[in-house]
Amino acid sequence: MRLLFGQTVQFLIFAAILVSCSSQTTVVYQQTEPNSEPDIYRVAYVVTEARNSVHNASDITPLLRRAFIHNLERGYRQAARDSAGEWAEQIGRPDLEDILVEVVDTIGFPDQARRATLVCAMEYPSAREICMSLFYDAVIGDNEGLGLDPIMLTSQSADRLEQIHGNSSVLFKVRVDGHTVAAFKPLQEAPLTNIRGEIASYRLCELINCAISIPQNREAWIRDEDFIELARVETVEGNAVDRLEELDWFDSPNGQILYGTWKEWVPGFTNFPLEMTEIWRPLVDPEVSFSDLQRMNLTAMLRPLAEAEDISYQEIMDRVGGMTPVDFALQISDLHVFDLLINNFDRYQLREYGRNVQWNHQQFVSLDNGASFQPLGELTAAIPARKIQVIGRFSRSMIFALRNMDTERARTFMFPPNEHFDDDSVFEFFLQRRQMVLDHVDQMIVRYGERTVLSLP
Repeated sequence: MRLLFGQTVQFLIFAAILVSCSSQTTVVYQQTEPNSEPDIYRVAYVVTEARNSVHNASDITPLLRRAFIHNLERGYRQAARDSAGEWAEQIGRPDLEDILVEVVDTIGFPDQARRATLVCAMEYPSAREICMSLFYDAVIGDNEGLGLDPIMLTSQSADRLEQIHGNSSVLFKVRVDGHTVAAFKPLQEAPLTNIRGEIASYRLCELINCAISIPQNREAWIRDEDFIELARVETVEGNAVDRLEELDWFDSPNGQILYGTWKEWVPGFTNFPLEMTEIWRPLVDPEVSFSDLQRMNLTAMLRPLAEAEDISYQEIMDRVGGMTPVDFALQISDLHVFDLLINNFDRYQLREYGRNVQWNHQQFVSLDNGASFQPLGELTAAIPARKIQVIGRFSRSMIFALRNMDTERARTFMFPPNEHFDDDSVFEFFLQRRQMVLDHVDQMIVRYGERTVLSLP
């Protein structure tokens, strides 16, 4: 519908012509109230009139792009859809309208919005900046879905903290009504127990579209009196068996308080001997054509796992289900990229194959990421960098998200501000690892071509 309002619209058309011909672009914004559907002054229509009236006007694509952003930011959904159509028509890409309309329609639905905005950014360079910004909005704004808000663990919200013995770190089951609902790992002196790293690892995967599964990790706090009641100890120091003296408490106006991570409880997994690299290497070998990869018999490839010690071959295959070779290649590739990014050096074991590699529901599950983001020596830091050298196929969407990462927003999202921690150097170290991943991918692309190297979804 084209709305004409005499001199007012003529003035707006004239203004749009002047703007489109000027070197410094300014958009005539709508003047209606936010979150209402505007009936007049739609920028897209004004620009259309300008285009129809003046044949030698300079490029108006920036105006159309700004119109879309303006309408979207103010909740003018129909106007944003109209602006998307104008923009797509101007650049001769009618398919752009479809994805932008999908982006508009998924706002408020974070899962769908993340998918739509990432596809938009990958497929349409002219909309990349907008759609990546919207992608970050969808991730960072999904407080409920991703569990971004901190939890205060109290004696009213749980029945008991039941310590899990035999671990390298102090760890508790959170019990409610007789059921385990989560694990609580508190801040402690134990080596390779980086609580902030656990939280950052989970959040990182949401930013880079990991195919592997990282259980939800949320910031959590508990006061000393609640800890004593839930852990059923006389003091916060416990006894020698409990190792509670290793916990790091902070002073607060209301007594001592303990920081930790509330870890999603993941039952029913089995272990996968990733160390048997000869089994899966052909899946990520760039010298194997993609058509040959698709024709591989995954069941036959995994059959040698039956010979692995202390590994249940049947449990692995039950959880592989109907996966394709491409599906499994994506899991292998993403796991190695993830490990290099967080500097997880202990995934591979010399003797107990599969001890640190969990498998469930057609996914690798990285349960414990306490060894992440550590200021390690050169030897241990080199391990994940060496392991990724055998990976020659990568997820196109993950590498795209890494290349186009908004590092400022990623910093505050991965390491939420906390007066007790200074994570700047840790994040800088992460950025170095990110560059190592991209450098390796680019070396593979030079050698084998982008179509082969980025052949995984």
